[in-house]
Amino acid sequence: MRLLFPLSVVFLCGLCISQTNPSPDKHDKSANTQSGVSTNKPQQKSPVSSPSDGPVGQPSTNSRQTQEQNPTEKAVYRVNVISEPTSGWTKAYVFITALLGLAGLGTLYILWRQANVAQDAANAARDAATAAKNSSEAIVNSERPWLFITISTAGSSGALDQNGVLQHLTFSVKFRNCGKTPAEVIGFDQHLDCRENDMSNLPFPPKYGLEGHVMAHTRMVPSGEVWRDIGEDSFLAEQYVLDTQWNDIRSSRKRLVYWGRLQYRDLIRESKSIHELKDIGLIHETCFCYFWSPARNEFLVWGHFGYNKHT
Repeated sequence: MRLLFPLSVVFLCGLCISQTNPSPDKHDKSANTQSGVSTNKPQQKSPVSSPSDGPVGQPSTNSRQTQEQNPTEKAVYRVNVISEPTSGWTKAYVFITALLGLAGLGTLYILWRQANVAQDAANAARDAATAAKNSSEAIVNSERPWLFITISTAGSSGALDQNGVLQHLTFSVKFRNCGKTPAEVIGFDQHLDCRENDMSNLPFPPKYGLEGHVMAHTRMVPSGEVWRDIGEDSFLAEQYVLDTQWNDIRSSRKRLVYWGRLQYRDLIRESKSIHELKDIGLIHETCFCYFWSPARNEFLVWGHFGYNKHT
């Protein structure tokens, strides 16, 4: 759109120039002759009679034969083309065309300016909307709930083997709301299993169970409070793996991995429970993946990209 106005100016200027220099009219020979075109025709010389040709004034027999054998010679014309002067109607036509061209240029300029103003207004509105959205998201992020996981082992007071490794592992899991507003926990999925050290049998991307499932009885977690899974928040590790796997885990040939996902929503945008909403809105997630270190007797972050994140 910004190039339309300059191109139109060039086109109309070329049109005006072509109208002010009309091409010369084509005239036939007869019209040129009548309008002052000079035609030069060579004069034919009268035959000169020789003494043997008979009486003067009478063409001889040879002369007649020559005229019969040679028909009338072609006349050679020289035509001088004279351009007609520009008439008053042509000047009026050119003048009106120029006025219309100027009017068209003015209209195109106005349209061009209006398009630029509209584009600038649209850009300004878009920037304002983006700024408002960013500001709103910044406020929500500063006030929203944040649930972080904490895994606690029972300590090193249990029975140890000759290498100083616990023979039995007990640990508990909890999530603390470190945000400023309450959270509504709507879904939880967790796994405790034995995995290879190189993560070869750890699925990527992570595959969580209960996808799209919402708890029948959701729970609110106020700011600073702790959420625990009522059914299973404390684990005895060897009950979840085979005896051979547990021995491999304790000797660090394999790893005991605890991983999963907690889903919750904030109450900033809508304070009602999720079961009362037609539009669920934004769902936050706390994804986690840890392995137990026998030497340190604690859980350390582990897993592929995407296993540990907060949204």
